[in-house]
Amino acid sequence: MAKAHLQDLDNYKKGTCWTSSRISSELDNEFAGSFKELSFKTERTDDHGLRNDISILRRKMAGCLTADTYKAGQGRLISFIQKFETVMRKLGVVLRGNY
Repeated sequence: MAKAHLQDLDNYKKGTCWTSSRISSELDNEFAGSFKELSFKTERTDDHGLRNDISILRRKMAGCLTADTYKAGQGRLISFIQKFETVMRKLGVVLRGNY
């Protein structure tokens, strides 16, 4: 997420319109792979609450990529980071419980 946001920010600083830039095809492919892997792993999660949180996190990830203004991009990234930290703490508890 940070790579895409930084790429958007760099392109924004070079121009005047947040939505006029596109992420590189390499980064786009990286996102596609990440979303696919995350989708598979989400469905394998037994904990319904965690599965729901991961689904929300995936939507927040997509929201970061579709922000139409600089302000919206910043806000969505902050929201994503906060949710990410929460989900990672819950995921850590579940994973530690498996050992």
